[in-house]
Amino acid sequence: MKALAVWLLLCRTAFAAPDFADRSQERFGTRHNGSSIYRLYAAHLSEQAAPFGLLVYLHGDGADEFAAGSNQLDGYAAVARKHRLLMIAPLTPDHRSRTWWRSNTAPRYAAELIAHISRRYAVDTGNIWLAGYSGGAEVITYHLLADHSHLFHGGGALMVGGGGFGEKDAFAQRPSETFKSRFALKWLAGEYDTPAKGGSDKGFDALNEARQAYRRYRAAGFTDAEFEVVPATGHYRLATHGPAALDKLIQRQHRKETP
Repeated sequence: MKALAVWLLLCRTAFAAPDFADRSQERFGTRHNGSSIYRLYAAHLSEQAAPFGLLVYLHGDGADEFAAGSNQLDGYAAVARKHRLLMIAPLTPDHRSRTWWRSNTAPRYAAELIAHISRRYAVDTGNIWLAGYSGGAEVITYHLLADHSHLFHGGGALMVGGGGFGEKDAFAQRPSETFKSRFALKWLAGEYDTPAKGGSDKGFDALNEARQAYRRYRAAGFTDAEFEVVPATGHYRLATHGPAALDKLIQRQHRKETP
């Protein structure tokens, strides 16, 4: 009975009227893929006419972005306000590891949340932007784009300090040719973010994983893809470059789409 009551509460929350406010503790639960909170940035759209675009930010391992006193999400929120995007920043439902990639259900949770927000706020699915750092970037390339591309009809994704896709990895859901031509991809890597240069993120070779993924996606037909290396920069300092890179990517895409 308790489980049923919780599920009914989640259903009532899911079908409630959209709330155009900035919230730090919104909750979203699924039947099979867990439950967690997300930060919502929507106050700037309260008097704007729909449809809106959407920015989804996926945190790195450990979710330091959610720590008390952290301002890492502020830069992305500023980009969302500038480009009239609703923004969400979910916390992984894998509360034990606080990562997106150690659990099979966490990536599916992210996909369900994106679908829920898109319906609830009548999001323009041709203007959805993903941004992820480290482990969050991995989920974008290994799962959201490879397994759930039906959620997106345009926009783009920024992978910061990660975002791999190896030779043996495959697209579970074949992306359409239209999607591949309309969805902009950018990998942002640090020159020192590799064990060969004394990389600070243990044995994770983010630099070369990102380079390989860029090549794989290009070979798969994603024509609007780029790979940038930030000189003399390691894994952790690279995170500060994300918002500016995303802003430029969105501006470039909008210029391309403007007749």
